Amino acid sequence: MALCVKVQTCNERIWNRQFDRLVEHHRIHGHFKISCKGDSRDLYRWFIMQCKLKHHQQSRPERQARLEHLGIDWNYQRQSEAQRWNRYFNQLVAFHQSHGHFEIPNQSPYCGLWHWLTTQRHLQQGGQLPADRRQRIEALGFIWVNPLAPHEQAWDRQFTRLMEFQQTHGHFRVTEQMPEHSGLYPWIRMQRTLQRMQRLRLDRQQRLEAVGFPWDSARWRERTEKRWQGFREPVLK
Repeated sequence: MALCVKVQTCNERIWNRQFDRLVEHHRIHGHFKISCKGDSRDLYRWFIMQCKLKHHQQSRPERQARLEHLGIDWNYQRQSEAQRWNRYFNQLVAFHQSHGHFEIPNQSPYCGLWHWLTTQRHLQQGGQLPADRRQRIEALGFIWVNPLAPHEQAWDRQFTRLMEFQQTHGHFRVTEQMPEHSGLYPWIRMQRTLQRMQRLRLDRQQRLEAVGFPWDSARWRERTEKRWQGFREPVLK
């Protein structure tokens, strides 16, 4: 019980400290437009969280009353949030068109987009992402899998190995007789198999196609030609 009280007291202190900063910001600037950069970053995130809690009807009544006493217009804040969402969505579209994938790096100039996309993933996993927003993101071909998951990292490692092989040899013809590339050959076969079965993730297929990866191996083409030749000869006779 004592620990619970301490946690609640700590949370109260944090909330009150951010509230006082919001009051001071409004006193100086006369509005609630908080920068998401520099020293105001944590205040910006705190304020956005208050708006989300209000929107989902999860805000504590006494806290909501204190915020509204400052003159906050929740409808205006909701519109501003929608504008921010659309701005980042358009950035996501532009990034995908330029790079062919959705693996946003957490570094300049994409930090804001990375945080926004991470938030969308968390909201979707928690069932809190509005259906219209989820559908807009999915319409781009976006997959909700976390790129930091272990199997995602394993795929990326093999893709990197494939690119290193191509840069060294000038082609993608990895064979079983190359012990230094063990593991890469079966991975390539699996990607081709999944692609033929139409089960390869769209973002992965796009990444492979963007570097010129051929879906039909030389061995597969040779085997197919022999089968076709064997079928064609009896017919011609």
